[in-house]
Order: sequence, then structure tokens, then C-alpha cells
Amino acid sequence: MLLTGNSPTQALVILSSILRGYWWAIPFIAAAVAAALWWMLRNPTIRTKWDSFKLKMPILGNVNRMVVVSHFMRTYGMLTSVGISPIRALDVASDVAHNHKVAGIAQELQDSIEKGVSVGESLKKHDIFPPIIVQLALSGEEVGQVSQMLNKGADFLDKDINRMVDSLIVKLEPALTVLMGTIVGVILMAVYLPMFDYMQHLK
Repeated sequence: MLLTGNSPTQALVILSSILRGYWWAIPFIAAAVAAALWWMLRNPTIRTKWDSFKLKMPILGNVNRMVVVSHFMRTYGMLTSVGISPIRALDVASDVAHNHKVAGIAQELQDSIEKGVSVGESLKKHDIFPPIIVQLALSGEEVGQVSQMLNKGADFLDKDINRMVDSLIVKLEPALTVLMGTIVGVILMAVYLPMFDYMQHLK
């Protein structure tokens, strides 16, 4: 009866009862969720949508996009610098990027290059590539050093990624502190509210 009206306490008691009574089901639920996710991500359509979302998701989307582009461009630049054909280099670079959305873009780049369009102009058609990468590719084509310029572009992106990650860590620390404080506060409320009710009943 003393728990009536104490929502935090009731929630804590219910959660504790569920964990004590059905702890054995947790591994099965976790395995089922993991299997469902594995099956869903094996579906090309779902995987492409998920990979596309990762590039646009709040907070981390820009970092993910830059990491993928950096890996893609560095691999492409390295392979073409040793004589690998641009078409084959795009195949390998898309595999290294490990993103179905980028794999589709790589296919479009291959089609564009096969039609005689320059690498820089082909990259310009896709907003996933930062302007600096496009500009370096165009400049590299003018002087016959596309591979070297793309590698430099990947270096620039890596530096930006490090700065963005450091900035995110600084911004996340206060948020995590507030979150942990909120969790501790709710637990304390759940523990002490029944005690206050009991003391009021004694009066």
C-alpha cells in the first residue's frame, strides 16, 4: 500500500521482479534480436537504407560520411597510382568502404568514367563527396596527378575527422554526466519516497 502513487518506486520494483523472475529469458531475447538484425542486414534493400541512414544520422552522420569517403578515396588513389585501372580500383574501393550506399555510387562512377567523363566531374554529381575532394580531383586532372591529389584529400579528411571526434567527445561529456545524474536521481527517489511515506503514516 505504501507504494501507491510512487511511480519511480513501482517501476523499480516491477523491473526488479521481472529480472528476478525471467532472467533466463534475457539471453534468448538478445540472441533473437541479434539474429533478426543479422537477417535484416543481409537484405540488400534494407542494408542500403541502413547504410544511407548512417551517413545522414544526427551527430554521427557527418563523421561516418567522412570516414567512408576517406577510406574510399585513399584506396582508389593508392590503387590507381600503381597502375590499376580506375574501374577496377572503384570496385575494390567500394568493398573497402563497406557501405552499400557507396557501392551504388561506385557503380555510377564506373558508368560515368566509362562514358568518358572525368573523375572530378563524376565525383561532382554525388553530394556525398566533400567539395575539397572534388576540387582536388579536378586540379589533379589538370596536372596529371589525380591519385596523389586524392590521397592528399584523404589526409585532409582524416584530420577533420580527428577534430570532429575530439569536439564530439567534449560535447558528450556533459550530456553523459547529466544522464548518469538523472539515472542516479531516479533510483534515489525510488528508494527514499517509500521511507518518506512511511514516516508520514507514523505521524
